Amino acid sequence: MTGQALGAVVEAHRAERPNLRAAAFTSATGSAGTIGAGDWLKDRYGTKIVAVEALECPTLLENGFGEHNIQGIGDKHVPLIHT
Repeated sequence: MTGQALGAVVEAHRAERPNLRAAAFTSATGSAGTIGAGDWLKDRYGTKIVAVEALECPTLLENGFGEHNIQGIGDKHVPLIHT
């Protein structure tokens, strides 16, 4: 749903400015569903996907070492969609 909703926003803006493009989609790495929207945009518009993560949960940056208190983000866990 998120990818389709963002696509509708892109199309609405492109109606006014035809040369506009969705260059990049930035999302946190915690949810495969959320960053999956980037895949939808990539397939449709060639959009680049940028993943970010909280400094308190360095799963990608420091191989998962370090504790955190961020609810909803598992320790040392990278959803399959990121690999």
